[in-house]
Amino acid sequence: MSSSSRKSIGLNSHRNSSFEYKETLDATTRHLEDGSRIINQYKLGKMIGKGAYGSVYRANLLDDPESLFAIKEFGKTRLRKTRRAENFRRPPPGRGRGRGRAGAPMRGGRPIQEEESPQEADGDPLSLIRREIAILKKLHHPHLVHLYEVLDDPSKDELYMVFEYCADGAVIDIKLHEQVEPLGEDIARDYFVQIMLGVEYLHHHDIVHRDLKPDNILLQNDRTTCKIVDFGVSEFFIKPGDDMMKKSAGSPAFMSPELCKAGHGDFHGKDSDLWSLGVTFYCMVVGHLPFDKSQFLELYESIQSDSPIFPSHLSPNCKDLLEKMLNKDPSKRITIQQMRDHPFITKDGQEDVISMEENIRDLVEEVTAEELDSAINRIASVFTLARAISKFKR
Repeated sequence: MSSSSRKSIGLNSHRNSSFEYKETLDATTRHLEDGSRIINQYKLGKMIGKGAYGSVYRANLLDDPESLFAIKEFGKTRLRKTRRAENFRRPPPGRGRGRGRAGAPMRGGRPIQEEESPQEADGDPLSLIRREIAILKKLHHPHLVHLYEVLDDPSKDELYMVFEYCADGAVIDIKLHEQVEPLGEDIARDYFVQIMLGVEYLHHHDIVHRDLKPDNILLQNDRTTCKIVDFGVSEFFIKPGDDMMKKSAGSPAFMSPELCKAGHGDFHGKDSDLWSLGVTFYCMVVGHLPFDKSQFLELYESIQSDSPIFPSHLSPNCKDLLEKMLNKDPSKRITIQQMRDHPFITKDGQEDVISMEENIRDLVEEVTAEELDSAINRIASVFTLARAISKFKR
């Protein structure tokens, strides 16, 4: 087929050039008689999700009830107490594992202060939130969730992050030890290309997601548009092209073999993301996890040693792509550039994925260490005030 007659596939929603991130640190909260709450221009409704550090609510604009949002709520006091507990358990700088200042971790040839290392702070909920905000406020891509606003009511304990609303749920609802109806390959291909383009955009800007899985791929526009969500454990890199990492993160069933080894050394974060994308794709077309064990040690051993089972209903091209994505050797794992030309993606050359240049054209600015420190300009004062209010109320 000539290149001029090929169909171009790719971005399924328009880029919003007017999108601007906003911080509101003097918000006001009102409680209504029906039990709902109003925070500035938003009315919070039904809870639609709950995580380790906060809850997610569906919300709408007061003057436009048809405009829907997903608002993530955090309790500042709870985050502060959890942070204290994590700090109490963490060894003092220069101690533990025999590391003094000469053995401080390095990234891109630059030493990282232990108290400022994002990877060292993976257990610190405040750092996770600051990192998520610092990254999300920079991103601008149709298949990455938009963060519209962060709100803080200084007189209350809650902190809010306002996201675009994905009404249609996860790309597929995978449950442990259960088989669900898989997606058809045409639908799965369309979803996969969108997710792949979102990951390509992240990786081009030296950001790894670290927790790709079906629960973090949400749908909107009548299940036609995919959005990658939850950047709480994502990582950015100071030196372009240097994606070496030390600490594991993410959901165990989606972790790469290189992360499942006891005492694993440095690893490439982007390669690990592509493994997780492969496990996600497997779930989409097979309907269950490729590695599904009850105990963590058994699961990690399975991920390192077992070959996934490929059902007979999979097309040869689909199976081939899965095998290449789930290669246990990260140096031999298929790259996004190679995925673009894979026969499953192109329908044997009938379709072209939009160019990388078009996919990444809306550049993000570098996420600097200073911006990570100042994510939410007065976050330190926010938590100091929360502590003062808590003491005053005793």
